[in-house]
Amino acid sequence: MFRFAVTTAAALVVFFSLLAPAAGSVLPAPFIIDRMIENLNLPKQMQVSQEVRIYPESGNLLSKTFEQKVYYRLPGAFRSEISTQHLERIHVFNQGASVTVADGKLDKQGLPWHLCYKDFFVFVSRRNMVDHFADLGINMHVSSLGRLDKKLVYVIGARYPEERRRQLWIGKETFFPVRWIVTPAKNAGQPPGREIRYSGWRQSENTWYPEKIEFYENGETIQTMAVESIKIDPSLPGGLFDVDDLRSSASGSFGEKSYESEPDGQIRQQLEEFKNIYKSGSE
Repeated sequence: MFRFAVTTAAALVVFFSLLAPAAGSVLPAPFIIDRMIENLNLPKQMQVSQEVRIYPESGNLLSKTFEQKVYYRLPGAFRSEISTQHLERIHVFNQGASVTVADGKLDKQGLPWHLCYKDFFVFVSRRNMVDHFADLGINMHVSSLGRLDKKLVYVIGARYPEERRRQLWIGKETFFPVRWIVTPAKNAGQPPGREIRYSGWRQSENTWYPEKIEFYENGETIQTMAVESIKIDPSLPGGLFDVDDLRSSASGSFGEKSYESEPDGQIRQQLEEFKNIYKSGSE
């Protein structure tokens, strides 16, 4: 009996020792971020041309598409430009400061939540990126393994499959970002309030960038971005990312008399065209 007990105890020790590496195989969040930055291999400057498609609200059968150009200068600078027949909208982010100007007027409605998709592509330092996501409410001390479309992913900020926390999903094999839950689900079993998904990763020279970026609200697709071309290290004007210069160029701001007095509300109609592109705030 004693020999049996010893043999059983030894077998249990071996069994649990084999389980330990599996449990410990989930990498810590800072290491995952470090590998992601290394694999993306972002250049000092980048220009991306893409098609933005806005999906219709309930009862509206027509979607809208816009041409968009975005520019990156590392570290920490980003510019987005969308132009239509009626309106031009420019957003600049540089070292934490940002400004948006639409039709020459300053937009004070707040930073659109959609624009946070850029955050994976404006940092070259692990520490800066980890600090940034921590400031956004993601617990960078928690990581777990999960699945997305039958592929293993690292989940940063939550224990999979919990979706009531802000979190980042990074491909286990590629270390490319694949999902970002910006606004968590309110209750278990419900879809996140807002999320972004990245797919179709393509290589341009030595840099990787997603061909498609999708935006969801409460499980419904509201917007997609489809990349048409990427330029690595193009020549860009020095003032392209100047927040103060863009702000000073604005002739007024939304809500002022000059805006309200436009004949027939022309500016308001033009801004309505963009209402589904840039909803401000991040709940």
